[in-house]
Amino acid sequence: MLKAVGKRVIVKEITEEKEGTKPLILQVNAKMPFKASVIAAGTEVDAQVELNDIVILPPHTGTPIEEDGVKYLVVYEDQILAVVSG
Repeated sequence: MLKAVGKRVIVKEITEEKEGTKPLILQVNAKMPFKASVIAAGTEVDAQVELNDIVILPPHTGTPIEEDGVKYLVVYEDQILAVVSG
């Protein structure tokens, strides 16, 4: 289990699946912002971001990490451009 610290947020990039193809990670070679799901938020993170929120991040942001074979990004709270409302 991952736990974010301080003003950091751990996110998992949202993948897009097309029928008959493997999932495509949207950030790969992207020059546009991408969507990610919030997995964990540090104790100093503003309450505007909650677990399972979908956020928009700028391209090439965050520090990639891997836990139990799953890839995540660790980003600072202020790198989040927007929260997608449901």
